[in-house]
Amino acid sequence: NSIIFILESLLSLGCFSDKKKDSKTNRNDELHKYDTTITVTIYFCGSGLTGDLWDPEYVKSLPDYKSYGTPELLATLHHEQLSHKDGLNNHYKYIVDGVGANVSIPVFDLLALGFPSSPNNPRGWDECLKEAKAFLMDIISNTDKKIIVNAIGHSRGGILTMWLAHELANINQIDSINIIAYDPVPGDKSVPKEIYSLSSKVKHYIGIYARDERTSVFEPIIPHTTS
Repeated sequence: NSIIFILESLLSLGCFSDKKKDSKTNRNDELHKYDTTITVTIYFCGSGLTGDLWDPEYVKSLPDYKSYGTPELLATLHHEQLSHKDGLNNHYKYIVDGVGANVSIPVFDLLALGFPSSPNNPRGWDECLKEAKAFLMDIISNTDKKIIVNAIGHSRGGILTMWLAHELANINQIDSINIIAYDPVPGDKSVPKEIYSLSSKVKHYIGIYARDERTSVFEPIIPHTTS
């Protein structure tokens, strides 16, 4: 049910092709909109998770396969989304591996997961944000068109969607931002509180929350909005 809800939400933001819609009027409106803008969808994985976890065979090959059971939701959404590589002009996508991901050194892997704000963390908040912004700024530097940003994240990745929106608020070329945050939890008391206030550039915020979540430091975040 969760993946169906998120897919429907993404369709409403124009991220996926909707084969059910056949109206010429709707199609013409979409074509006009996307002729004058570029849409960039950035996915932020949850802690320790990576963008290759969409592949069922790869997931089954993992030593901790039983911990996953099935392909990971966010990685699957990224894999299924159409982009310029599929002929959908002016649509780009990118997935950012999660906080603490791909850190294989014993002890350091646990520190990377547990302390995302540490300046010595090889895969903390800063590294994830830098990676997302580098992809986005590369597109901005090569076009004069306005940019629509869709930020989609799970767990700490949900927090990163808000953080990215905060850092993009004053970039003139960013036309608007849409956010889908799936169970957004910081797991870190050092996250600056101002990122939880969404600027007027955020036109849509969809939050999906676990009921009765009371884990210490992992309280879900419901952002404030100014629009």
